[in-house]
Amino acid sequence: MSDESSCRRDGHQRAEVVKQIVNRLRHTTSCSIQALAYAAGDVPERIVRRVITRFPVRGLVRNETNGYWSATSALKADAEVALCSAE
Repeated sequence: MSDESSCRRDGHQRAEVVKQIVNRLRHTTSCSIQALAYAAGDVPERIVRRVITRFPVRGLVRNETNGYWSATSALKADAEVALCSAE
């Protein structure tokens, strides 16, 4: 089984890859696919490309020139979380 297919099937691993990509983008001005792949645990670049293609649609990142990506203010904002009871 390849890294890509195992990442696709393992929700925990996929969530960790997304988390690392988001963290890297939130704390840098712009980042290449290669740097994002390294930050996500040295995963294959094709996985990072597949993950990141969903982010611009949601307004979280923008594709800069020369293949670099940067976070929008929506991704850089600190979200407040409210805990709700099930009652």
